[in-house]
Amino acid sequence: MRATRATIAPNSSRPNCWLAQPDTAIASSSSTAAAPVLPPRSTGLPPRVRAATRRAAAGLALAIAVAGCGNSAERPAAPHPPKPVPVSLATSLTSAGTAWATIPMGAPSGPNQFWQLFTLASPGGRWLLKTPGGVATNGALVLAGPGQQTLTAGIRPSLDLGFSPVTTTRDGGGSWSSLPPDPGLADVPDALAATVGGGLIALGLHQTIQVAGPQQAAWTTLTTPKALATTPAGRRCALSGLTAVAYTPTCSPRPAAC
Repeated sequence: MRATRATIAPNSSRPNCWLAQPDTAIASSSSTAAAPVLPPRSTGLPPRVRAATRRAAAGLALAIAVAGCGNSAERPAAPHPPKPVPVSLATSLTSAGTAWATIPMGAPSGPNQFWQLFTLASPGGRWLLKTPGGVATNGALVLAGPGQQTLTAGIRPSLDLGFSPVTTTRDGGGSWSSLPPDPGLADVPDALAATVGGGLIALGLHQTIQVAGPQQAAWTTLTTPKALATTPAGRRCALSGLTAVAYTPTCSPRPAAC
């Protein structure tokens, strides 16, 4: 079978028309006739119009991309979590009809501020100054009252005082006796607790829990936040820090962990 090959050429007299010109015949072994060659589809737009359209589309895409980047940059940043508010160390406690209160005096803050201890022995009476003597109280007083006229007070480190003196009274502040000094009480109002029998528990500056017995001459470490975090209670509440210590009614020491 013979097939005729044709060449497509533009018609010079009619720009949008095409002519098929016969070419040399070639032999083909295929039984199917050769598919006709069609002229390219015309868009109907002049070349200058098509080029301008492409440039406009590219410019629009670039403008959309720039606008998207601008919107993402203008999004407000996530707010920072609020900082914890320091707990005031101006505290008071009442035990068996006797009230104790510690307040700052001298200056609003700084090295000239010091703390004083007052007691009220009975309702309707007068507040009396009962601050322990012989030690600077610029770092604040931490109170632990086992009951009645007995009170234990710790003085926080400050200025040149690098440890926490601990003292106790059994007659409502009439006289004070020194106890083993703590390495340094934490900056919270419940950093010290005491039992009627003289047992003490303290929360230190580095979150270490320390205890001292009535006849002990020094404090010993009871536990740490890392150790407490591995306990069932610590895992349940996702322990992140300690803020207080206390004794249970059976005189078992208990750090306030959660």
